[in-house]
Amino acid sequence: MKKEYRVVWKRKKCEVEDGNGGLVEFDPPRKTKRFLVLKSAKKFIFLLGPEPWDYFGKQPEDYVCCNGNCCACCGKTYKEQAQEYIEKGMPEIEYIRLEEREVGEYIVCS
Repeated sequence: MKKEYRVVWKRKKCEVEDGNGGLVEFDPPRKTKRFLVLKSAKKFIFLLGPEPWDYFGKQPEDYVCCNGNCCACCGKTYKEQAQEYIEKGMPEIEYIRLEEREVGEYIVCS
């Protein structure tokens, strides 16, 4: 039997602006993503984690692309790039888990 994998994660509650200058508590919904290959699912979990540069075997101080002299990447390090996502208001992950299930063969029904 073939297997299908699903990554399920939920971000922590956070406060967001309500449009009138005030703050309201926001509880993000649970999210899921399906994968057909276990390696891809594990990679996705790793990239959502607190140190995504480890997946690529890099250090936080290593440049993502170049030092900024060769292209328009501005010479960002992996840690700076991860910090940008956090500063955009992305709340921390409350939980993340990997699920699997067996997928059966298709049956002709007409």
